[in-house]
Amino acid sequence: MNRQTAAFIMPACFKEFNENQKLIFIKSIESVLNQTDQDFKLIIIDDGSKNPDLTAFLKSLKTASDKIIVIKNRRNRGPGYARNCGICFASKNNLPFILFS
Repeated sequence: MNRQTAAFIMPACFKEFNENQKLIFIKSIESVLNQTDQDFKLIIIDDGSKNPDLTAFLKSLKTASDKIIVIKNRRNRGPGYARNCGICFASKNNLPFILFS
């Protein structure tokens, strides 16, 4: 049986990105990165955020771990569209979703 890499899909749809939201977002990311089974990718989709703090944070994530892939939509289309972008990028059968809230 062939095993496929899981692709966790995490939309990042923030109108503002304050310290409290950042801490919760970091905890969500850490919960994925600390999985026992390390055969996965975490795909984070920035849904057209204009917030420079979020943009800088997501850029730092790309360099922090080779498990993290960041996709940036040009404009905000909502979490459903962002999830669909992640699915298209992942093209895997095992697609768990991470809801930030």
